[in-house]
Amino acid sequence: MSGEEQASDGEKQASDGEETGSKEQVSCDEEMGSKEEVSGGGEMGNSAKHKPEERFDIYDELDRPIGTATRSEAHARGLWHHTFHCWLARRGEDGRARILFQRRSRDKDTNPDRFDITAAGHLSAGETVRDAVRELQEELGLRVSLEDLAPLGTFREQDEGFAQGVRYIDREVSEVYGYVTDRGPETFRLQREELAGLGLLLMEGSSSS
Repeated sequence: MSGEEQASDGEKQASDGEETGSKEQVSCDEEMGSKEEVSGGGEMGNSAKHKPEERFDIYDELDRPIGTATRSEAHARGLWHHTFHCWLARRGEDGRARILFQRRSRDKDTNPDRFDITAAGHLSAGETVRDAVRELQEELGLRVSLEDLAPLGTFREQDEGFAQGVRYIDREVSEVYGYVTDRGPETFRLQREELAGLGLLLMEGSSSS
């Protein structure tokens, strides 16, 4: 996959009841696959307290930089900003791939308590996607470099809703990557304020090779 395209609502809107996969990686329904397990993960990381609000570089409709804004301002005004997404696939002994989904914390300011990309995060002001690979270590305790990941393309997406009683408009340009691992959900060290757990989705007819 390459180039820019509109990402589907499934990437951010997959709920526990709907089990809808992302357009980028999976399409989950009764014919394609089923969620096999949900795990709270291994050891939980310490929650950060009193963190200063993140600040993002923001962009116009043509992806030209136009300044910076705080996270809350970007989501309140629907300002375009950049994000990093990484899907993890687990090798199965049966030769089929299982996609790992994270379950977002109930305290998140967008799409709380829903299934989402395995690891993802915003690029802070001045950062590049190489810097954002840290999300894998922060959220899952997984140490990798950008060179370890498979680039899957650049996607633009828009999402609106309410979280914590506040309306948000989330407009993102996302650099998307993939990574194949042998590890199960229970082996990861989850970041408590970001993730409530991990789930596995078996894809019929898929292969991890």
